[in-house]
This record gives sequence, C-alpha cells and structure tokens, in this order.
Amino acid sequence: MTGATLPRPASVDSPPAERKTVPHLRAVALVLFAALLNAAYLLIACPAELAPDEAHYWQWSRHLDYCYYSKGPLVAWLIRGGCELFGDVSIRLTGDEAAAVRSPAVLCGALLFAGVYVLAYRTTRSESFALATVAAGLTVPAIPATGVLVTIDSPLLACWAWATVFVQRAVFRGGTWPWVAAGVISAIGVLGKYTMLGFPGCVGLFLLANPSFRSHLWKPGFWIFAALTACGMLPILVWNANHDWIGFRHLFALAGATRVAGKPLVDPLGPIAFLGGQAGVLLGYWFVVWAAAAVSLRNSRDPRVTFLWWLSVPVWLAFAASSVRGTAEANWTAPAFVTGWVLGGVWLRDRLYPPPPLGGRVGVGGEAIPPQATPTLTLPPPRGRGPEGHLYRRCLAAAVCLGIAVTICGRYPSLIRPLLAEVCPTPTTDKPAPIRQLDPTTRLAGWTTLAKEVDRVREAVRREDGQDPVVVASSWSIPGELAFYCAGHPATYSVGLALTDRHSQYDIWRPNPVADAQAFRGRTFVCVGYRTPVMEQGFERVEPPVEVIASDGGVPIATWEIWVCRGFRGFPTNGGRSAGAGY
Repeated sequence: MTGATLPRPASVDSPPAERKTVPHLRAVALVLFAALLNAAYLLIACPAELAPDEAHYWQWSRHLDYCYYSKGPLVAWLIRGGCELFGDVSIRLTGDEAAAVRSPAVLCGALLFAGVYVLAYRTTRSESFALATVAAGLTVPAIPATGVLVTIDSPLLACWAWATVFVQRAVFRGGTWPWVAAGVISAIGVLGKYTMLGFPGCVGLFLLANPSFRSHLWKPGFWIFAALTACGMLPILVWNANHDWIGFRHLFALAGATRVAGKPLVDPLGPIAFLGGQAGVLLGYWFVVWAAAAVSLRNSRDPRVTFLWWLSVPVWLAFAASSVRGTAEANWTAPAFVTGWVLGGVWLRDRLYPPPPLGGRVGVGGEAIPPQATPTLTLPPPRGRGPEGHLYRRCLAAAVCLGIAVTICGRYPSLIRPLLAEVCPTPTTDKPAPIRQLDPTTRLAGWTTLAKEVDRVREAVRREDGQDPVVVASSWSIPGELAFYCAGHPATYSVGLALTDRHSQYDIWRPNPVADAQAFRGRTFVCVGYRTPVMEQGFERVEPPVEVIASDGGVPIATWEIWVCRGFRGFPTNGGRSAGAGY
C-alpha cells in the first residue's frame, strides 16, 4: 500500500507503556479525604470543647469589626461565616455551634495541604514525592490540628502556602498576574496575622541572593506584590489610629521590643525553651529533618530548592532571635514549616534514595566504575537499600507511627489520661489538677461543667435579686467560654485589667465594668476567677466561693472558683494594676 506506515516492532529493550491516569488524582483524593475526615470528626465524634482562643475569637465574631485588639479581623469574619452557613446543622447534630465555629479550619486545612502538594510537585516534578510529602505531613500532630482548631494560624498557613505557589510561578515562569494573585492572598493573610508582612521580605531576600532572578527586583511584578501585601494593613492601621495604637503596643510587648519593669533584658533560658518547644511540636524527628535540610540545602544547585529555603529559614531565625527576650511561642514559627515541610522532604528523599555515583554504575563492593570500563558481575543494588538507607527508613517509620498515635490521643485524650494521671503527682489543695502540666488538651475540656455551675449560680441570684447578674471573669481567656457554653449566650466581661491581667478586647468594648463603673453600679456580679484585695474594694460584699472541679474518668482536669459579688461600687481608679502588667 503506497504511503502506508507500518507500525514499529516493539523491542525487547523498550519499557512498557505507562498506564494513563488522571494527573494528581491521588492528591485530590487524599486532600478531600482528610477534609471529610476532619468534618466528620467535628460533627460526629469530637470530644474537644472550644479552646479559650477559639471561644475568644467567637466572641469577636459577634462584634464584627475591621480589626481587634491583638489581631486582624480575618478569623472573626471566617467564624461568623461558618456560623451563618453551618450553625443550624451543628446545633442539630452536636447540640451547639462548636462545629460551625471550627468549620473554617476544615477549609483552611484542605487549602494548606493542596498548596503544599503543588509546591512539592513544582519543586521536584514528581507526583509520588508530592503525595508522600502531604501524607507524611498528615502524621505530624500539629499540622492536622490546623484542620480542626480555628486559630489565627489556620488561615495564615493557607495564605502563606498559596502565596508561595503564585510567587514560585512568577519567579520561575514569569508573568505579572501571578505576582498580583500572590499579593492579594498575602493581603488576606495580613488580615489574619501580622507575620504575613514578612513574606515579601523573604521573597526579596531570595531574589537578592540569586543573581539569575535578581532582575525581578527591577520589574513591576514584585513591587505590585509587595504593595498589595501592605494594603492588608490599611484597615488595621485605621483601627489602631482610632484606638490609641493599642494593638501595636501589644504587638511590641509580645515581641520583647517594649521593656517591662522587673523583667531582665535577656533571658538566658529563652533560647533553650524555644528549641525545646520547636522539637516538641515536631516530635523531635521532623525538627531534626528540617534543621538538617536547612543546613545542607542552603547552597543547593536547584534554585527551586533554595527558593524554599529562603521562604523558611529566615522566618525561623527571626523568631529564634526573639527568644533571647524569652517572648517567642512555639507556634510563631509555623509559616517557616510550610515551605520547610517540602524542604525537609527533599533532604529526606536524598537520604532514602541517594543518586548513584558516576552515572549510576556501581561495582559489587559498592565502588564506582568509570563509564568506559566493562563491568563484570556489576548489577546495581537497589537505591537506598544499604545500612544507612535502612536506618533512615526505620527512623521515618517510627516517627510516622508516633505521630499517628499522638494525633489519635490528641483527638481522643481520654485514651491516655489515665496513664498520665499515674505519673502525675497526687492532686492537692494547691494543685488540684496536676495533669494540666502534661496534657495540653485539658485546655479544651471542662468548660461545659463550669458553664452549668455558673448557670446554677446565675439562677439562684436571679431568684433572689429579681434580675440577671453580671457575668465576669478575672482573665480575658474565660469570658468567651462562659458566653458560648452558658444558657442563652449571656453578655460576659473581663475585669482582668483591674486585677493585674493585661489588656484585652474586653477593655475596648463599651460599656465594661472597669471603664464604665456607673453603668453597673449596685449590680450583683457572678465572677469566675480569684479573689483579691481589689475585688474586695470593688463590692459591698463578696460571698464565699463555689469550687468547680471538672473531671474525666475520675481524673481532675480543671478547677475554678465562682464568686458571688454583691453591690458593685467600682474598682480603684488605678485599676489595681501591678507594675508588671502590660499590653
């Protein structure tokens, strides 16, 4: 047949045809599965009550604003949206709105995992590596926790991941629109947490350190991105200007930039505590992996890897430096581990599957054979199967198993509390719940027990006085829990500013008992907290306390005191604040 082309015979040396699959289908399935698992946990099998921070942000969502005392408005807006969309479903299935409050975390967690997958794939062009990176991250307890707990870190990490995705696209493939997309996402991240302001700086450092990409600094794309990021601060600046810059003063105090009376300028134990916290959050193993990657991949020949380095290590070092003042918290470095997660995966991959030397030809004893030589008995051993590779595999397997176990115990702490109680000191009058020193999940338990007792005391006062009492707490961390779990979601206040606690959003909302005593004069207060001379001066009479002890399986996990304080007269004009009380 003229013009016909015969098919080429298959060679015995030809590789088998690859099976065609939908690109990234496994990753989509894994991210969706993780999100659905988190949603099911919140709606069906979640024993964890709202943490104080979560309840506090829920309070913010009831008073929508364009900024708040310590943070931007993003977390409050997200919680309000979650409650509007899923509040009825949450109440119907669980009895309260906690699942709806946390629903934004499920979305942010899915976005974080998807962003990390894209970063890992674009860095290595390997779907298998990217999928393994996400799967490994799911076994680190702190990472999946961002998918169920609605803190300011949840939206921040999602924004950091996707801003990095678009900056990576802009740097390595060009174009202005990725810079714009990254800028918009960064501006949203700033509304969640001010740490996002450091993101353009990290990108700029990468461009300065790599001559091949330095030309981006002279093009409009990078500066559009930086300007859009800065725009996220506009509502925050306006709000602070109208509130005596109280949010910035709080920020400077947290960062250690403001000298606090009685506190040393340098805390020699601060860096040690900081490193211990970092290792603890990442189960030791993953912190070592990240640190090894940070040291060995700084001068990688692959610019995509060094890009990850500059978006991770400088962030971590900045917060490590602040630990000298003893002010750094373990979660502050979380953005460093978004790209650091992939960076550590690259380092670990090279340990598990090291590239063979000299084109991959290896002799029987492991020695390299020049390409021109004719080897005899030289079948290459499987990559990474030597003693060193086995060691890395065993450590990885142990870390994964430990992470899964800790994650399960974190979500169902009743499984481990009896064992922790065995190693804790015996409860005493001074320390009735010693398990709190070992079990951080106790902060997410006992609040319904407290709320029921507060409701009982409220009802008794209501019958006696003929009106509802004022519900207050001695610290900013408690009123949100009382407002959420007490019947009818009552208005709650913090009088912490009068009792040496720091400022909080409760001091800004008006009227409040500390700043507007005349609006509450003569009222009876139900106060959760502690009794002080200032409290004695603020009321005509303070009744003996009601002690509340919350237990789990017979193990005391939290304790509070409820005070009925009658005849409010107002607190002393100096607020009773100690010299060390700050913002």
